[in-house]
Amino acid sequence: MKKFTLKKEFKLWYSMLSVLYVALVIFPHEVHAKLDERALNDLKGVEPSTRLEQVCDDAVMDKITNDKSNTFHPDRAVGEAEKPYEISGNTIEVKGGAFRSGDNWYNLEYTCTASADHLKVLSIRYKAGSLIPHSLWDKYYLWR
Repeated sequence: MKKFTLKKEFKLWYSMLSVLYVALVIFPHEVHAKLDERALNDLKGVEPSTRLEQVCDDAVMDKITNDKSNTFHPDRAVGEAEKPYEISGNTIEVKGGAFRSGDNWYNLEYTCTASADHLKVLSIRYKAGSLIPHSLWDKYYLWR
């Protein structure tokens, strides 16, 4: 049986914390990439048109977040808030969508083309619109 001293235990914990720090702080994109892979694997079991909408909703939120011309940080997107989206092949066209940023919902339009399996976005264009009044949230099935 090995005998641990306080110094050895401290070194072990310090090493483990250092690895965790590197994983979460220095390389956060690699950590999140693993989560994305799991989500994509889960999506393989979803009906193709739903998969297309979910993959494109996620991509449009990323695009809006990374767009330096606005201050939005969306955490939700809905492809058919005001009116149904249209799918043609591997492309979804959203003209009555919405996204939530902070405590508000905004109108959203986007066109997104994905790979044949609907797991990878090939192109996306979007237009962020005006604030959706709180009085319309129930009508569009939006939530806080």
